[in-house]
Amino acid sequence: MNFNLKEKPDSIIFCKKEFEINKEQVLQDLNFEISNDMLSFWNTYEHILFDSGISIYGFELAKERNLQYEISNYLPSFVLIGDDGSGQGIFINKADGELKVYYLDLGAIGSIDLYKTGKNFFNWLEDDLKLVDFLVIDDKDDLLFEEADLFVVPKINFIDKKKFVFFARKKLELQDSILNISRGINEKENFKIKTNFIPYKYIENIKELQVKYQCLKLVSKKGEVQISLE
Repeated sequence: MNFNLKEKPDSIIFCKKEFEINKEQVLQDLNFEISNDMLSFWNTYEHILFDSGISIYGFELAKERNLQYEISNYLPSFVLIGDDGSGQGIFINKADGELKVYYLDLGAIGSIDLYKTGKNFFNWLEDDLKLVDFLVIDDKDDLLFEEADLFVVPKINFIDKKKFVFFARKKLELQDSILNISRGINEKENFKIKTNFIPYKYIENIKELQVKYQCLKLVSKKGEVQISLE
């Protein structure tokens, strides 16, 4: 297969593969019944780095990263094949045969579903390599009237956590106890503190909490748009 990457001398670094890998190796190490096209890709490139920060792993680095993040335990139908340079992992669905590209914050693995680009890996690679952009929240944004989930991400220290839980429970009308909320934040890196709600009603309180504690992430129920509160 020919890979028509939009190569620019100052934006893409190709590291050529020196040693051939085979389907048996990939199946053994990644439990991935790899297609001929994907095998050819990994036998062509050891690593591809774009100046946008996106990194596409070769086979050896993919093995290392999948082991590091325990992908086989948390996301057995997926293979981690890259990252965007700022904490989001890039995955392909190894179970559907179409190599569709998905992405997810690496700190959220196992706690929320992956987001999808809807593109085949090679089409995505040859096209724009874009993941869905973060949107700055706007009081008039239609997304504020769509069902969403609110997560606490692991950016909160022990002292602030007590205050945060107290005020969040009051301002977001949370039904769970302070003890259960605190326990959830302790046990999960991305704890879903409020689910299936319309953000517009609570947006000012969400903003206030975010300004003080910088630990919230609001995710649209559509599953393709994350709304930054920063």
